[in-house]
Amino acid sequence: VMLPLKTISAVVCCIAFVPCLVVIVLNKSTHANCRTLLVVSALSQQVMLISQVLMFTYDIRIDNWMPATEMDEYWFCMVHECCYFITTFVAILIVLERLIATVKAESYESRPVNKKLLIFLLLIGV
Repeated sequence: VMLPLKTISAVVCCIAFVPCLVVIVLNKSTHANCRTLLVVSALSQQVMLISQVLMFTYDIRIDNWMPATEMDEYWFCMVHECCYFITTFVAILIVLERLIATVKAESYESRPVNKKLLIFLLLIGV
C-alpha cells in the first residue's frame, strides 16, 4: 500500500523534530520561561503530527481513501485542530515573552522561572 505523501512528510517531521526537542530541553542558555514555552510548542506539534499519521493509518486500514464525511475521523481531527490552536497560541506567547525579556533584559535574565509572567501570558490567551 502506497502511503500518501502527506503521511510520509508527517512521519519525517516527527522523526526530525525529536533531536530539536532534545536540544531545547538540554540547552541551559535559554531562559527557563522561553524554554518552557518552546517545549510546550514542540510537544503539541509532535502530538499534531502523530494524530495526522494515525488518521491516515486508520483511513488506510479501513479502506477509506475518500471519506464522504469526517465523522469517522472526528476525534483525529479534533486532536489535530486543538494542537494546531495550541502551537499557534504558544507562538504568540513566545513573541510576547521575548518582547518582555528585551524590554527588561537586565532584571529578566537574572531571574529563574517567572511564574507570574507565564500565568499572565496564559490569561491573555484565555
